[in-house]
Amino acid sequence: MKQHASASPPLTIYPELTLVDLLIHDPAGDHNPYDAVPWSRDPLVPTTQDAITVGVRTTTNFESVVIELNSADDTSTALLKNDSGTWTGTIDPLDGDARYRFLGSLPDTERDEVTEWFDLPVARWNAVRFTSLATIGTSIEASGNDALLRIDTKQRGVLDWVIANGSNDGPPGETCTSGGWTAVLVDGSLALSSELGTITLAVEGCRIGDQISAWRLVWDLDNEELLFGTGERFDSLNQRGKAPDIRVYEQYKQQGGRTYFPLPWLWSTRGYGLAIDGKSRISYDLGVTAQDRASATIPTQSGASGRWYFGKPKALVQAYVHDTGRPSPLPVWGYGPWMSGNEWNTDRRVREVVERSVAEGIPASVIVIEAWADEVTFYLFNGATHDVVDGDTAVAADSMRYGTEWPDPAGLVDWLHEQGVRVLLWQIPLLKDVEGHAQHDADLRFVGEAGLAVGTTDGGVYRNRGWWFPNSRAIDFTNPEARRWWFNKRAYLLDEIGIDGFKTDGGEHLWGSDVSTFAGETGDEAANAYPTHYLSSYHAFLREHGHDKPLTFSRAGFTGSQAFPAHWAGDEDSTWVAFRASLVAGLSAAASGIAFWGWDLAGFSKELPTADLYKRSTAMAAFCPIMQYHSEHNEHRQPLADRTPWNVADHTGDATVTDVYRFYANLRMNLVPYLLSLGDEAVTHGTPIMRPLVLEFPHDEEAVGIEDQFLLGADILVAPVLTPDATERNVYLPDAEWFDLWTGAPMDAGWSVVPVTSDLVPVFVRAGACIPLWMPDTVELGAEVGLPSSESGHLVLMMFPGTGKRSVVDPLGGGSISAQLSLENQMLTVATDGVPAGTSLWIRGCAAGETPAVDHHQQLDAGASVVTVRVSFDAS
Repeated sequence: MKQHASASPPLTIYPELTLVDLLIHDPAGDHNPYDAVPWSRDPLVPTTQDAITVGVRTTTNFESVVIELNSADDTSTALLKNDSGTWTGTIDPLDGDARYRFLGSLPDTERDEVTEWFDLPVARWNAVRFTSLATIGTSIEASGNDALLRIDTKQRGVLDWVIANGSNDGPPGETCTSGGWTAVLVDGSLALSSELGTITLAVEGCRIGDQISAWRLVWDLDNEELLFGTGERFDSLNQRGKAPDIRVYEQYKQQGGRTYFPLPWLWSTRGYGLAIDGKSRISYDLGVTAQDRASATIPTQSGASGRWYFGKPKALVQAYVHDTGRPSPLPVWGYGPWMSGNEWNTDRRVREVVERSVAEGIPASVIVIEAWADEVTFYLFNGATHDVVDGDTAVAADSMRYGTEWPDPAGLVDWLHEQGVRVLLWQIPLLKDVEGHAQHDADLRFVGEAGLAVGTTDGGVYRNRGWWFPNSRAIDFTNPEARRWWFNKRAYLLDEIGIDGFKTDGGEHLWGSDVSTFAGETGDEAANAYPTHYLSSYHAFLREHGHDKPLTFSRAGFTGSQAFPAHWAGDEDSTWVAFRASLVAGLSAAASGIAFWGWDLAGFSKELPTADLYKRSTAMAAFCPIMQYHSEHNEHRQPLADRTPWNVADHTGDATVTDVYRFYANLRMNLVPYLLSLGDEAVTHGTPIMRPLVLEFPHDEEAVGIEDQFLLGADILVAPVLTPDATERNVYLPDAEWFDLWTGAPMDAGWSVVPVTSDLVPVFVRAGACIPLWMPDTVELGAEVGLPSSESGHLVLMMFPGTGKRSVVDPLGGGSISAQLSLENQMLTVATDGVPAGTSLWIRGCAAGETPAVDHHQQLDAGASVVTVRVSFDAS
C-alpha cells in the first residue's frame, strides 16, 4: 500500500465507530465503463497484477481520512490525500481477496467517522498448459489444468472453437489430425497447421476464488501482419499495437479508442479472421504487451466460443457478415444527398431550407428532421394538443390539434415528397425523466406497472446514468409487449403522416453490472446487445407498415447491427483533425463489415467549418455510402450553426462553397446506379461499399498500410485532401491500370504527386471497369438530374479502355447488366447483355495532357450488343 505524506495528526481508531454518510464511497461509482469517479474503486475487480485506486467523498471538513485494509495476511492503514473534499489513495497489488473501510477524523472532536466494510475480490490469472491432445469426432481437443480447448474442423475454411472447464476423454497424445488440420503441442500451446495457414494458440484462465471469471485466448503474430476490424474505430484503421475493447459507448466527440459501434471480430493480412461469440465486454491486446502475441480477454462465468476464418481479406469480411447478418437493401432515395440541421424546428424552417436548396439547384433526396417532437414524449409533434388518453392507448391522429410550429405535418410531408425529398424523423429509445406533462405521466405509469423498461437485477427500474437524458428510463426492446406499446404510439407517423424512416439516435445508455433486460441479458452484455435490439425493432416496425426497404440512421451498433442500415459516425467538431478521424472511422467500419455508413460532412459542432474544409469534406462525402450534412443545436444564435452550403458560403465569404457542393451533389445523383450496384453486392455477398485498399489489394505491400485513401466499390479510388490549403496530394495507386476520372488521363501505378485544385478531389477509375451513371441528355459529370426514374434521365455505362468483366444493376428494372471489355491492338471491344432500352455507352480516355484520344458516345441496343472502338494508345 502506498503511503501519502501529511502533516495531519495520526488517526485514533475508536471501537464505537458508527456508520454515517459523511464519508461517501461507491465501489462502482456512477458505473461509467471508462471514466471512474474519484470516490469509487478502479479497477472494480482487480487482478493480482493491478494497483487499485480508491477514494471517498466527504460532506464535511475532515482533518484526515484513512483507509483500513484487511486481507488474509494482515491489517494495515494508510492516510489518503485530500483534493477539495475528495480523498484518494492507491492500494498495491494484492495476492487475494480483502476488505476495506474508510475512517475520518473530524476537527475539535474525539469522535471519528467510519464507513461500512467493502469487499474487495481479487482475480487471479493462470496460464493453461496443454498436456493432452486428441481427435474426438471432427474435433481436435487439447486439455490441461482443468481447461479444454476444442477446435471443430468439419466446415472447410473455418474452425469453430470452444474454451471450457474440463478435459478430453481421449487417450493422451502430443499430435493429432482432423479435417486436413494437424495439431501439435508445443511448450503447452496448441500449434495448428493446414494448407489454409498456421496458427499457435494458448489459453489463460481467470478465477475469483473457485469461480471462473474470464478466459483469455492467445495467438501468435508474425512480424509483418496488420490487424483490422473490431468495429468502427477513430484512432487507426490498423489496430495492431492497440488495445481496443468491445463496449458500446457514447464518447461525445474526440472518440480516440472508444466507439459507438464495436464488434468482437478482427482479421489479419496473414489470412485469418477471429470472431468471438456473445455480447460481453471483450478486451484485446493486439501486440501491446508483447509484439509477437495477441490476445482476447473474454469475461464469462462458463465457457467462451467463436470462429476462426481463413482466406483473403474480402472473403473473410463476407464470411463474417454472412454469419452475423447481411444488410437489408436501401431504397433508391437513400443513395442521394441528405440534408439535416438540428435547428430546423418548425414547418416554416423546413420549407425554407428545402426551397433554398431547390433555388440553388442543389438536389436532396432525404431530409432528417431532428427537432420535430415535443421534447417529452418524442412521438407527438411540438405544439400539438389532444385529449389525454390512458398510458396504453395511442393518441389518434385525427384527434390532434396541431400548433403553429407544425400546423399540418401530413401536408408538409406531402409537399416534401413532391420536391423529391423523403423524410426521416429523429428518435431516442428513452422515456425522459420529466413530470407535469399529462400524457407522458400516463405513459410512465403504464410502463412502470407493465414492466416495459430496462430493469436492474434487484427488481428495480434502470435509470440512465449517462450525461445525455440523465435518469431517463430505457424502453426494453427485448420485451414483445414493450415493442408493441412503443410502436403503437408511433404508428400514426407512418400511416397518417407518411414518414419514410427514422434517425435512431442514441442506444448507448446502459451502464452498470446491475442492468437487466426482459431477455435475461445483464451488465455489459445488455449494454452491447441493446443497439441491435433497438434497430431490429425499428426495421420490423417499418416493414409491418409497408416499407419493404426500411431505412434507419443509427449511431450505435454491435454484432448484427450491420444488417439494419444505415449508420453514421456520430458527433464531431468541424476541424481537420475530426475530418481525418471520420475517414478512419469509415474505413474501419467497412473493414468490419458495415456496408452503409456516412458522417456529418465537415463536422456538426462548434465553429462553422472553413470554406476549404467544407469543400474538401463534400468531395470526400460524395463518394461515401451515405452523403449527409448536419449541424447541432446552437440556441438559434448568430451565426447560424447550419452546415448548408449557402450558410457556410455566407459565413466564410466564399461563394464557391455553394458551387462546389452543387457539383458534388449532382455528381452524387449521377453515381446512384453505381451505388445501387454496390448496395446489391453488399446485400447479396456482404461486401462493404466503401473499402480500404487492403480489401482489394491484399498482396500490395504499400496498399495494405494506407489509411487516407479508399475505394468506392472495386473500381473507383478516392484520395481525399485532408490538409488545409493543399495544392498537391501524394497518391498511391495499387498495382493495376488507372485513369483520372476528371481528365481521362492514364495513370501509372505506384506513388505520385498529384496537383489538386480547390474544387476537385483526386479520383481514379480502374481500367476495364463499367461505371453505371444516371445522366440527362447532356452526358457530363456533375450534370443536374433527379433520381433514376422513367420520367427523367437515362442510364449511361461509363468505361475506360482495358480488359475486365463487370455486372451492374439496372436502376429501374432491377435486373443484371453484364459488360465484358477486351483491349487488343488498340481496339476496345465491349460486349453487353441485359441492357435496358435507352442506355448509352460512354468510353473515355486520353493521353496525358493531350486532347482526348477517345471520348466515344453511342446508344446501345436493348438486350445484348457488341461494340468495337479504336483507341489511339494501348492501356493494356
